[in-house]
Amino acid sequence: MKECFIGGTIVHNLTSRDKFSAIQEIIHKAPVFSGAKDTKKIKNAVLDREKIHSTGLGRGVAIAHGETEEVDNLTITLGISPGGIDFDACDKEPAKLIFIITHPPGMCSEYIIALAAITRVVRDNIFRNALQGCRSSCEAEKMICDAFKSSLKKYRLPAV
Repeated sequence: MKECFIGGTIVHNLTSRDKFSAIQEIIHKAPVFSGAKDTKKIKNAVLDREKIHSTGLGRGVAIAHGETEEVDNLTITLGISPGGIDFDACDKEPAKLIFIITHPPGMCSEYIIALAAITRVVRDNIFRNALQGCRSSCEAEKMICDAFKSSLKKYRLPAV
């Protein structure tokens, strides 16, 4: 999980208007995926999962995810949407923070820990608002990286 939120994982100011386009935009624009074997397969893995059941958590957060052999490690990206995107969350609030977690087969336990750590971090309303207010991808990346590492410590796992 040491690569999470380090170098090219944030897409600031999403322009997409629906959840499927937003997922594609994040995967297309996140530099962390630029070296991927086949980004179309990554997109399909996440989109296929989203079609099964919405990943809108509520409180302006969605965590889309997919398992694919096209990534070598657990990868977490974040897209920030100023206007929000409907992710069919139970509270009907649009998602402004859209996380995407991808992982290769066999990394389910790491995925669950990462999901729990992100969920713990975004529970805090002040943190969510501060993250949405970041002026650049670098600023947002530092903020979420620090919070994610701190959250991982609660699971007694090394963050680096």
